[in-house]
Amino acid sequence: MKPAESKPEVVSVAAPSGTLRPLLLKDADAARLFGRGKSWIRALRGADMKRVRKGEPIQGPRWCTLNRSVFYKLSDLEEWVAQQATPLGVVPFGGDHPSNRRAERERASTAGRTP
Repeated sequence: MKPAESKPEVVSVAAPSGTLRPLLLKDADAARLFGRGKSWIRALRGADMKRVRKGEPIQGPRWCTLNRSVFYKLSDLEEWVAQQATPLGVVPFGGDHPSNRRAERERASTAGRTP
């Protein structure tokens, strides 16, 4: 039997005074804030470690270590979202997605027409 998994208590930035906000989140808890698994945020951190070694800027959220544990500050996660998020953004589909095939058919059908 697996022990019950603890869920982080996350309070919005506009929380009433007296409400506690977590200072640090473990990678699994930080990833859960995004609706993702811990492997997602670990992959971001791994790619960023390679960038740091090359002297390049990181692209994922900043992290910190205490002793031998990795943590994410809630404020760093919020800052990263603010930098990365595109309001009303459009996600392009690549490869053999039905929307691409439809767009190709429409282009092909209009290519033969004269305006």
